[in-house]
Amino acid sequence: MVRKLYPPEIRGASVPIGEATEGTVENQSNIKVVVRVRPCLESSQDLIVSIPPAIPFPREVILEPKVGASQALRPRKATRFTFNRSFIEATQKDVFEYIGKELVDNVLKGFNSCVLAYGQTGSGKTYTMIGTDENPGLIPRVCNDVLNRVGQLEDTKYSMSLSFFEIYQENVYDLLHDNNQILKIREGRDHMPFVDRLTKHTVKSMEEVNDLLRLGVSNRTTASTRLNKQSSRSHSILTLDLEQERFEAAENMVVTTNSSIRLVDLAGSERIYETEDPASQRMKEGSHINKSLTTLGRVMKILVDNLGSHRKDPMLGVPYRESILTWLMKDNFGGNSKTTMVACVSPNDFEETLSTLRFAGLTSKIENNVKRNRKSHVDMDILIRRYQEEREELLSQLEKMSAAKIDQEKGAEGSERRLTKLENYIQWQDEYIDRVNFTNRVKLHHMQKSMAQQTEKNHELEWLALNLSSKASIEKLEDVCIEDDHGIQKLGALVKELHDLNILDPLYELERETMQGSAVKYAQSGSEDDNEIAF
Repeated sequence: MVRKLYPPEIRGASVPIGEATEGTVENQSNIKVVVRVRPCLESSQDLIVSIPPAIPFPREVILEPKVGASQALRPRKATRFTFNRSFIEATQKDVFEYIGKELVDNVLKGFNSCVLAYGQTGSGKTYTMIGTDENPGLIPRVCNDVLNRVGQLEDTKYSMSLSFFEIYQENVYDLLHDNNQILKIREGRDHMPFVDRLTKHTVKSMEEVNDLLRLGVSNRTTASTRLNKQSSRSHSILTLDLEQERFEAAENMVVTTNSSIRLVDLAGSERIYETEDPASQRMKEGSHINKSLTTLGRVMKILVDNLGSHRKDPMLGVPYRESILTWLMKDNFGGNSKTTMVACVSPNDFEETLSTLRFAGLTSKIENNVKRNRKSHVDMDILIRRYQEEREELLSQLEKMSAAKIDQEKGAEGSERRLTKLENYIQWQDEYIDRVNFTNRVKLHHMQKSMAQQTEKNHELEWLALNLSSKASIEKLEDVCIEDDHGIQKLGALVKELHDLNILDPLYELERETMQGSAVKYAQSGSEDDNEIAF
């Protein structure tokens, strides 16, 4: 039974709170943990999962078995857990408002983000992540929000790509490709793993995302088990890669940010004695699922222990490579990612629910080292000239090869292959030059604003120069500036700016020498900044 109720001390129950609060999250760099409780099945009457009301929102979860519960292996007291947020009878929109909005904010700022759904089989993980046509889950809502918000950004050029794969029996398969080929895991120069030959589709609208999502869900491996009529037999990982390019007026340079959102729907944990026949395919699938989830738990435990021991490298000795799942999610646990776990629980099994909540409490103690993924582009004009020169040279070579190709016999595959590479490279050059021209146009727009502001300043300087037409006026202004510690530097900078703009009359040189002599006299009197006086 699932119901909202107050803590035992409030509602007068005699059942004590057994264990201390688990999984309290304080540090913002820690992995966030959200618990979502699905409605209880009618056949289950042995367990109560309650969420006490709180302001501004509930964070606690109380788990207690009924007296004589058949599914509790041994007598237990009520157990209280505390997380970032707890949901009971929540809608898909409620979950998205709390998790998805912040997720989109992070990726637009250039941070890697991850949301994974964890829990026992049949607890609502796939419903939370994928949802239905009537009630879409986190994945379609997040994709839609990213496309809407990035399209509203001014002076920003962006590119968004989507990939979708599953881990089935410790093998990786591309869900957006129908060849059922096992993909290999490789390690890049940054020592981070990636899936080799995984297809990435550029998406520009929600219609394209929905088509790819339907294709991936239909290709995912599911089956009917004793505990779930449509059980996910694999871990699925959908990744959105977002590249943004904009001109930062404050820094006067073009900045590129590369960020990703990883949305993970884990397969549910299972008990061996509750699966099908030991020789069946479901039994083999369940053993691989439990192996990967057990390795994930070991990784979590070691990361928490390493943080407590104050090691210089907390990731040293962590067994990421023992499972494909933990190896591919290396950056999401203890790495560069803002990670959120949705712990889905179903109050149908006391031991499984208690295990899920304890696992979620352990996860909340892990700290990630999050940084913004950005790089700056300087000297864009030089880059354009270099690529244009290289493009002209490649075009001349292409003309020569095209002329030579007419005289060659059929079957000259080497020349055709080289010709194709040159054509592809030239196409890439054209796209890059277009992108750089876009950023230059944005930069020119901001420079024109700065020039307009400078023109207003010049008018003010001209008016000031007219009032500095006599030696007496200069001496009076000099006396005012000397009263300030940095006044003489301000006066010198002002005169230099007037001189650079050709506003001062040549007859003004006498007054300028007088000011310079006064400045030197002031500097010799004990100023520490005499080397900074500029005329």
